[in-house]
Amino acid sequence: MSRGPKYCLILLLAFSLPYISCSGAGRYEPGVITQQNPPRGFELVRYIGPTIEGGADLYSPCDIAFDVDGQMFICDNGNHRILKLGRQLAFIKEIGGFGNGNEQLANPIAIVFDNGLTLMVADTQKRRISRFDRNLNFIDFFLEYKSAEAFANIGKPSGIHIGRNGDIYLSDDDNNRVLVLDSFYNLQSEIGGFGYGNGELSSPAGLVTDQSDNLLVADSRNGRIAVYNSVGGYSGDFGRDRLRYPIDIAIDPAGYIYVSDRNLKSVLVFSRSGKYTIESSSYGSFLDEPAGIHIHSDGYIYVADRASNRIAVLNIIR
Repeated sequence: MSRGPKYCLILLLAFSLPYISCSGAGRYEPGVITQQNPPRGFELVRYIGPTIEGGADLYSPCDIAFDVDGQMFICDNGNHRILKLGRQLAFIKEIGGFGNGNEQLANPIAIVFDNGLTLMVADTQKRRISRFDRNLNFIDFFLEYKSAEAFANIGKPSGIHIGRNGDIYLSDDDNNRVLVLDSFYNLQSEIGGFGYGNGELSSPAGLVTDQSDNLLVADSRNGRIAVYNSVGGYSGDFGRDRLRYPIDIAIDPAGYIYVSDRNLKSVLVFSRSGKYTIESSSYGSFLDEPAGIHIHSDGYIYVADRASNRIAVLNIIR
């Protein structure tokens, strides 16, 4: 049988699309791996904590962020606070403490910087998103619980991410969805909804966008990474055969996807096409309950380890 230009075009498209959903299964279909310098192993660089000189010991830290000057901010869930450490990891300041005041927090779960300048804090028990400057001075709330009927009811925030275009993505554990806001904090859409099928979520947590503006969501109770395109359409998923309870996601400059898994006590690495490659637990028992994960410009991976009350700094061997 002859194979003309139309056949060639279809074949080309099939092998160039990064996210493809299998018919009827809603699965993420691995494509062709094109990345260079694949990760080949993990090694421990150091731990930060539990003891923080000049401040209280860490207690169930769950996320990490860095500002434009490379200063580290730790979301210390058990102490209801945010810590700021200098480039040499010296204690600078903390904000929070349990309560209802503007500067107080109640089990903050995730943090992210807006262009490295404004720190956004997902405050779980207070059901609101707080903003602080880099010196941890309170700015305002831009989204908070209003009423059970309100579309903008934040529920329990469980993850926060800012895309390349400034859009804000919020995981809402109570309502099993992701809220999408523009850079002016106007609510644009919602993604997901409770369930186990295509496009549905169960306890969404960490989330990230890739270079094509696809949204990847740690679909915790479904044990997978759900993928949505730039307009919110479901594209598939991956990791079902490997993940147990994914918590957070990060993507390195080469496009490799790193997923922290609470139940596996490990960070798993997938190619851009969703193919499993390696995991940290194969190279050492570095983690007890990994949560937030951050790939820093220094090339190291910073992982908040809640059960061990510390931050693990890992190096990727390539």
